[in-house]
Amino acid sequence: MFDEKCFIIAEVAQAHDASFMLAKSHINVAADAGCDAVKFQIHLPKYESTPDEKFRVPIDGYKTRSEYWERTCFEPEQWKELADYAASKGLVFMASAFSLQAIDMLEEIGVPVWKISSGETSNVPMLHKVGKTGLPVIISTGMSPMKEIEDAVNILKSYDIDVAITQCTTQYPTPPSQVGLNVMNEYKERFGTYVGLSDHSGTIYPAIAAAWEGASVIEVHICMSYQMPGPDMPASLDPEDLKRMVEGVRFAEEMRANPLDKDEKAKEFVDFRKLFFQSIYVKKDIKAGETFSEENLEIRKPCNGIPASQWDDVVGLKAANDIESQTFLKEEHIRKDVS
Repeated sequence: MFDEKCFIIAEVAQAHDASFMLAKSHINVAADAGCDAVKFQIHLPKYESTPDEKFRVPIDGYKTRSEYWERTCFEPEQWKELADYAASKGLVFMASAFSLQAIDMLEEIGVPVWKISSGETSNVPMLHKVGKTGLPVIISTGMSPMKEIEDAVNILKSYDIDVAITQCTTQYPTPPSQVGLNVMNEYKERFGTYVGLSDHSGTIYPAIAAAWEGASVIEVHICMSYQMPGPDMPASLDPEDLKRMVEGVRFAEEMRANPLDKDEKAKEFVDFRKLFFQSIYVKKDIKAGETFSEENLEIRKPCNGIPASQWDDVVGLKAANDIESQTFLKEEHIRKDVS
């Protein structure tokens, strides 16, 4: 799954705001932009939350996050319909689970890859549960120190499955100074896994830069409009920017996959060099035996004579014959026997 091109995930999360049709609309946006997968979040408050869970960003009308999760969660058959709809659009359906029961639901739906969110990195029972399925796992690391990440990765790798670690900063939006693309290479060197970026910057730039750095996975939040309410909107991309981001990632991938040999490429520009490069030009009449100097030579386009790059070699030599001004200097104009 992670070997060919960068696997781009459009994260809807709760941007659908409990509207089933809006959820489908986000799937359309992801497909139109050229993403590989669309991802939601499955919160089952009965198994996941308590009244003590506080909001990261307060939402009007709700006293607890549990109330919010209850309102914005779809029924199992609706999740299945969304998965089927995503498949009909050529997308992999994904969802972050926040309870073991949500994992069970997703197993019944038949997801091909798991996503462990930053808040579940230390959820050992969940790590074992997804590992036992034998499916690939993408794990985000937004709030974890290296030791915690290492423990999670060791659990997952014990099941001999593909693991992708995404650098993530749990800051909405994430400023450039906190994106941390350097961490991707640290993960690759330290854990020997696939690596990527789960970006919360709300811009297209980190994803493109991550692709150039060799990211196997890129995840970004999406929204229908920057004017929409919601806690994730400042960290999301609208349809237009999502499409630009995907185009940029694919552009960066192609550049990375095609290192350039400057010497070989220069061979293609022989005719262009004659047009754009300069050659040595006779600006005053020169008599046979006269010394070439700045007084009688200059540089002009096109390159129809001795190249300007040989200027230092020519100055100080003598003319083999009379040369009229407004002539490109040629090899036959230079005496070979005396300097």
